[in-house]
Amino acid sequence: MGLGSAMIAMLLWLMILRQLSLTEAYPWTALIYIITPIASTIIFGELLKPQYFLGLALVIVGVFIATRPLRGQ
Repeated sequence: MGLGSAMIAMLLWLMILRQLSLTEAYPWTALIYIITPIASTIIFGELLKPQYFLGLALVIVGVFIATRPLRGQ
C-alpha cells in the first residue's frame, strides 16, 4: 500500500507541476504538517496540544506569504 500511495502521489505531483511552476507549487507541500496530525487525530484518536495550533497558524500564514504574487507582476 505504501508503494502504491507513493506512486499515486508522484503522479499527482507531476500533474500539478504541469499546471504550476515549482516556485508556486512547492510551498503547498507544507500542508503535510496540517494534514498528518489531523489524520492521526481522526484515525488513531491522538490528542493535539495547544502548541500544535500555534504551529498550524504559522504554517498557514507562511504558505500564503510564500505563494502570494509579488507586486508589479
